[in-house]
Amino acid sequence: MNIAPDPNISWKNCVWRAAGVILAMLMLTNCAKMTDSVASDISCLGFGPIGWSRLDSDATIREIKQHNASWLALCAK
Repeated sequence: MNIAPDPNISWKNCVWRAAGVILAMLMLTNCAKMTDSVASDISCLGFGPIGWSRLDSDATIREIKQHNASWLALCAK
């Protein structure tokens, strides 16, 4: 088995490869640090409480109330 370093690979290539591996490791570990609070903060930007009218059905009003309760639990500060 030949364990001698390859003379065709420069030290600059080795540095760039090592930097790429380190960067990939940092990116992967950063994803693991996400918490539910971050996800809920982002999702709160996309929806809010909903109102209803007297023309809405009972089922629609019930679903709106469930939606608003979810919004309050996640987003109200």
